Amino acid sequence: MKKQKIISLILITIIIGLTIFPILAAILPRLVLQEQSEMVRVAEYTMNVMDFSFGTWGRGIMEQGLLDATNVTGNPKYEQFVQFWTLQTILTQTTDGILGHGDMTLGDAAALARPVIYFYKKTGNPIYLQAALRQLNFLRTCNLRFHDSYGGISHTYNRLELWVDQMYMVNIFMTEMGVLLNDDVIINESIDQTRSHVNFLQDPTTDLFRHIIRETSPGITEWRDPTIWGRGNGWAVACIVEQMEMIKDLPSQAGNFAYLNDTLNQIVVNLTAAQDPTSGLWHTLMLDSSSYLETSCSALFAYALGKAVNYSWIGTGNASHASKAFKGVLTRVNPLGVFTWVSGGTGEHPETVPRFETAISWGQGIFMKCYRFFSNFQWTW
Repeated sequence: MKKQKIISLILITIIIGLTIFPILAAILPRLVLQEQSEMVRVAEYTMNVMDFSFGTWGRGIMEQGLLDATNVTGNPKYEQFVQFWTLQTILTQTTDGILGHGDMTLGDAAALARPVIYFYKKTGNPIYLQAALRQLNFLRTCNLRFHDSYGGISHTYNRLELWVDQMYMVNIFMTEMGVLLNDDVIINESIDQTRSHVNFLQDPTTDLFRHIIRETSPGITEWRDPTIWGRGNGWAVACIVEQMEMIKDLPSQAGNFAYLNDTLNQIVVNLTAAQDPTSGLWHTLMLDSSSYLETSCSALFAYALGKAVNYSWIGTGNASHASKAFKGVLTRVNPLGVFTWVSGGTGEHPETVPRFETAISWGQGIFMKCYRFFSNFQWTW
């Protein structure tokens, strides 16, 4: 009888264990993750789950974000991971200089060059500098340009088009290379790229940016997509702020700095007015409150506004907009480290592109960039 009771207890224990263990196995990792900062959760998910074997600009933004994660956490594993993939980027650079197997667009692969520069500065290894110079030379010698005095580089090969997204992928890379090489000619060319995009894409009524313009013949343009799109404006404002940061201490760049500063202050008025007062986020169509709230543009705006306030380039009243945006952004990081409510890849008609609950490469990277700023400057939010 005792033996039967013991066997029954053992069987009950096993059954309970088999029932409870899968539940605990599912719950405990989430509980552990919830105890970690949003930065760690997003960095871990990005490094361990996201695909780095394909793509250019989305991958480049993720890699930049993971370098930001190392800066915040002090954990070198994110940097080491990015270094591995940066070397793959160099090994697969095309003969004409485009990083990472090349790209269907002219400029997006330049997003991969920012980590290349990072590792050159860190190691001094010429393999990184040579790769960055090849990418730079491809852009500087490209003859697919708008017929304006600034020679805006086309985003596409088969027709001349300026896309607001390209401001962040190309222009900042060129500025950083000019500063690295102490070459004002290259810096001036990079600011000229921004001037060209501003001239063609900035809406004269709102001072915000439209998405895509096409040159049909020299000096004749038409809108391919006139949408005032959230993430596109985020790329534009982040580009301007980062270019200002790179050249702010260069006396020879005082004129370019003043131009960028004036442009930034023009944008900020209607940018902040478009912020949703409840969530702190922005709509994917910035002037259409019936469109969905979107987080990647909101993180870019929080980052750019915060940095500009910190440098006193815009009024301190904008600090509340930046902080409120960051609070809203934090609410969209789920327990696994996925930055949600990011809109998908956007060509024409951003209003037709959904936002996602699953991880999107550029969203993960943008979040880490934004988090680093607020963490490093210890803003309260």
